[in-house]
Amino acid sequence: MILLGSIGYAAVGTLLSAMAVQTRTRDILLPILLFPVIFPLLLAAVKASGGVLQGAPWGDISAWVNLLIVYDVVFCSAAFMVFDFVVEE
Repeated sequence: MILLGSIGYAAVGTLLSAMAVQTRTRDILLPILLFPVIFPLLLAAVKASGGVLQGAPWGDISAWVNLLIVYDVVFCSAAFMVFDFVVEE
């Protein structure tokens, strides 16, 4: 669960920081953009990790793990597809 959350956080944070680096207000813009996008990932990671630590059955935490996997796949693939457009000057 921690690995899936870390991968998603790194993918979203890197993509948004690469987009915000070209602006004048990048110090303020990045947290404003990052928090709403990362909130579902943080919620799913906390719920899944809490379920694992409490010994919950797989059925209770499978929805959160599936959300983490889908979030990682979507944002990693989106970052891969738009990398050239974001990085060009």
